[in-house]
Amino acid sequence: MIVWQKASRAGVLPPYDHALLRRELALFPQWYIAQHRQVTLDEAQRKVLDAAFETIIAENLAWPSVYVHRDYMPRNLMASLNGSALGVLDFQDAVYGPITYDIASLVRDAFLSWDEDFCLDVVVRYWQQARAAGLPVGDDFGVFYRAVEWMGLQRHLKILGIFCRLKHRDGKPAYAADLPRFFAYATKVALRYRELKPLIGLTKRQGRAVLAFRQRQVDAGRTRDQVQAQAARYAERLKRQRAEMIARTELAFAHVQGNVQGWRETGEVVAKLSILGDLHNIEDECDQC
Repeated sequence: MIVWQKASRAGVLPPYDHALLRRELALFPQWYIAQHRQVTLDEAQRKVLDAAFETIIAENLAWPSVYVHRDYMPRNLMASLNGSALGVLDFQDAVYGPITYDIASLVRDAFLSWDEDFCLDVVVRYWQQARAAGLPVGDDFGVFYRAVEWMGLQRHLKILGIFCRLKHRDGKPAYAADLPRFFAYATKVALRYRELKPLIGLTKRQGRAVLAFRQRQVDAGRTRDQVQAQAARYAERLKRQRAEMIARTELAFAHVQGNVQGWRETGEVVAKLSILGDLHNIEDECDQC
């Protein structure tokens, strides 16, 4: 990857610009939300989504550009028989864009899931070697890793849309089996960063709850404007309740992780533990949300 990126020159490949990033993100509401989940976003929800998309794109485009493969993952990499070089397949969609993209693609694979610790180690090794090679990855690994996660989120949302399009338009349902992996990727990143928390409100159960509430208002004889206003207030209340639930969960998780770290340091626990993560279905939500 570093050799490929060091060879970068502007003007050789198409730019991975705002327009292309936005077109890719548009696949998520079109195919995942509307077609796969059968949810119609109201005006307020659409504004939340559009604002989140603009925030994601701005963060991604803040990083310097290099050659970007756009699908840099194990199944597109081939080792030579003598181990002297690495072959790269499926490069026809390569562009010139953010340096964070291909490393995000590698550690957040479409068909394989790895432990967070392993992914972090891979990104650290890449960052160290990229810095040594003079690539523009910055001097602060924490800042770079945040950027990798945000770039990965753009990819996750895009692939959720693409895999749903493959299922519903192209008659290839097998891709739907990997949707939970990308939903988990996207949700995990959105939960980590305050700017992305509004995305968590766009859940399938919240959407169903708002639609049901709207129908009750219609059945009660409310006018169209009344229905719109009351549904918007109801959706906002659900979002606040969900945010409070997320905050309580994060506090509990931090408390448990602190205890586990203390036990490790004292030798009481030596094996790696996963609290909540392995048992919690990422699409599980409370009845109201």
